[in-house]
Amino acid sequence: MQYQLEHRFNWRGNTRDLLQLLYTDPGLSDALSDMRHLKSREVTHLEVDTVAGRAKRIVRVELDMPVPGVLKRRLGADNADAIGNHLGWEEHSTCDFDALTIDFDIHLPHLDTRITAGGRYQLRNGTHPGEVARHIDGHVRIDIPMVARMAERLIVSRLKDNMEEEARITAAFLHDCDQADADATPVTEPG
Repeated sequence: MQYQLEHRFNWRGNTRDLLQLLYTDPGLSDALSDMRHLKSREVTHLEVDTVAGRAKRIVRVELDMPVPGVLKRRLGADNADAIGNHLGWEEHSTCDFDALTIDFDIHLPHLDTRITAGGRYQLRNGTHPGEVARHIDGHVRIDIPMVARMAERLIVSRLKDNMEEEARITAAFLHDCDQADADATPVTEPG
């Protein structure tokens, strides 16, 4: 199942600098850890190569909501026990600062052969000065008989909800960054 989302952010600076801030800033990562429905969110690996203009990151996420019983039953006892009561995953991503893209794959422990998900974030200049658009193209594919379509719709719905909340938190973070920059700018009074 394919999905697309677009978010717009106010940003007066360079779009490349924005992408680097969004991808590497620990303050934003901490803010995103407070999202609803998250039991935990942790950046477990971050590697930045400023010369090549690339970075790689792994984020471990666990939702604070139970795995639907019908899905656990269809997975079989061994997989259901391994998953536990909360759905979690690792997001492996590569950021290209020059191309303004983040490519991501979502890895679900014990289910990588039955559930695949991933996509791309693309930043572009917005339609108005000082605006940046973030376009997301993603996909989820589930290979579990009898629940695949229902589970894909559920997962895409939850992903979209999480991405919408992430966008709100990101916009607030950028507003605070912009405000801090404005507060730090010395003002010279005539005279």
